[in-house]
Amino acid sequence: MLVTCLFDLNHRHPNGGFRTADEYLSMFSWIQRMSMPTLIFVDPHLVDRVKSQLSIDQSTKAVDQCIVVPLSVEQLPAWRRFKKQPSLTAANSKVSKYPEYSAVVTSKAHLLARAAAHPSVPEDTPMVWVDVGSAHIGSVSPKQYAHDVQWHLEQSVQQDRITAVLIFPTAPADYENLTEYLQAYWARIGGGLLIAPPNQVTWLEQTLDEYNSRITQQTQMRVLEEQLLSMITVEHPDRFRYVYGGHYAHTANMRVATSSLDSLISCFYKLRWLANRTADDEENMYSREGLRMLDYLLQSLRSGPEGTGVQYSPREVTAILIDGLRLTYRRNVALATRLGKVLHYAYCRKRSIRQLLKDDDDLADMLIELGIDLETDRSSDVLQSEDAELIWSVL
Repeated sequence: MLVTCLFDLNHRHPNGGFRTADEYLSMFSWIQRMSMPTLIFVDPHLVDRVKSQLSIDQSTKAVDQCIVVPLSVEQLPAWRRFKKQPSLTAANSKVSKYPEYSAVVTSKAHLLARAAAHPSVPEDTPMVWVDVGSAHIGSVSPKQYAHDVQWHLEQSVQQDRITAVLIFPTAPADYENLTEYLQAYWARIGGGLLIAPPNQVTWLEQTLDEYNSRITQQTQMRVLEEQLLSMITVEHPDRFRYVYGGHYAHTANMRVATSSLDSLISCFYKLRWLANRTADDEENMYSREGLRMLDYLLQSLRSGPEGTGVQYSPREVTAILIDGLRLTYRRNVALATRLGKVLHYAYCRKRSIRQLLKDDDDLADMLIELGIDLETDRSSDVLQSEDAELIWSVL
């Protein structure tokens, strides 16, 4: 069940810089075209407009597939909490000065749980939160996004993990000074997409509510749900799995990397760095996610630029290979050796790559441990591997 909401904050604050109801209704039409069973929470004065819009496009069977639930911002528990504490300040510039906005963006897990409890929703239904504003990027078609969401939904249920958007990894040391962290960082976990298996929906709502109450009391600030998720995912790593990308750029990166490559590589670099700063075993959360992201990036290379419109630069590919080697050389020797051989091949044949590797003593030592000497060209059989041939063609 896909869940979203449409609250008319512009109606309450015409000069607040919020999108108009017309703009949100237009965006909701994109979600309609995903053709998935949907439950939408709607400001009461917009219910008739939403229902009218649903009846326009009969080809998607939107009326049959969409449950419209009237709900005002003032009915949200987060709003009631903020109303009781009018002295709370916004944590940073991304947290609106208007408490109604804060209430909406810290209520996604609550709305998932509320949708799951709706009498028209079958028991044990997996829940998918999609921001109605996801449509404003337009990076993929609604049909493609629905297909990708369905794939991740199946993975979430199979693994019994919540799927969230990883923008940049967080370590416990990052928020030792909680106030400074909340003032400095907006979203390391994106809230535009959340997928929860049936038995995780209540846990997610209760955990976010507990963190929100505790941190609000401790800091006297209103915060974003994404900020809380960046800490919850660190402290409960076995509850989560990820898609990658920016707040909304994930829509184009659901299965392979097709956009925001610099951001993805920065995320992978930080995962590798954190993995190597902590335990060496694969059970370490940063090792586990780093290995998964490495596989994702290599799968993206295997998919190739054709058909995706993506052009990987030699520097981007080299960064993936080097950080992949650093991550795997004590964790997956076979994969590290494969990556090292491709780097060796490139080192011997491409001047720009040689320059990148030449002064990296640590990397040379790692390769020696794997039986690879950069200065000895014994890599003529490397391209027998289809993966290596593809990577070389990109380099």
